[in-house]
Amino acid sequence: MAARRADTVTVTIVRTGGVAGHRRQWVATASGSAADLVRELVESDAWAGVGADPTSRDRFVWSIVVTGVGRRRTLTMPDSHLVGPIQELVRRVQADGEAVADPGWHGTATSE
Repeated sequence: MAARRADTVTVTIVRTGGVAGHRRQWVATASGSAADLVRELVESDAWAGVGADPTSRDRFVWSIVVTGVGRRRTLTMPDSHLVGPIQELVRRVQADGEAVADPGWHGTATSE
């Protein structure tokens, strides 16, 4: 019996590091076609193909946690690897944390 997919997915973005070591966090919930796009991304090669960057001292490190995709999926990467569809996901969640830009996305932004 196949696992039932959640109607929504939740994406949490945490950015740490940089020279000052600040931490920021954004959370958004996607539904409908936006949730389907997130599900496709976490199953794609883009999600699996991120590696470490030992030259990234004093730069940002991004952690992306997605729930509602059958299991919790986590990806941590240096700023230099934040490109393509993953970068678009991060930008979308950041934008939503400031203001809801699309009826399919609802979220809040917090910083520490």
